[in-house]
Amino acid sequence: MLADYHPDLGDSNEYMTQLSNRLEAIEAAKHYYETERRRNRSHMIVAFVTGSITGVALTVHLLLHPLFVSVTPRVPHFMGWLAENASLLLSVGAIATISVLVAITATLLHSMVKKDYSL
Repeated sequence: MLADYHPDLGDSNEYMTQLSNRLEAIEAAKHYYETERRRNRSHMIVAFVTGSITGVALTVHLLLHPLFVSVTPRVPHFMGWLAENASLLLSVGAIATISVLVAITATLLHSMVKKDYSL
């Protein structure tokens, strides 16, 4: 049964051309992946640095210019603590929000400046 089987092997030049095209496509995909990985890493570094600097600067500003909230005498313990520390809690929330927004903005600006259109 197998003696009568003679498969068509085709043209070896055509096979080598197809193989070469596939290998080039794989290399292009690898290059694109590495480029994206480097770009993402640089975006993360920019976001971390700008967020950290903003957070530290706002924290130092908060500590140098504290806000005071008066406590009323007839509130429960937790509510009293919350009233005493309301300005601190709001300031920490504002610092975190501003730091995140600055980091996102810096990352977006960095991505617009560092566009790499090569493949």
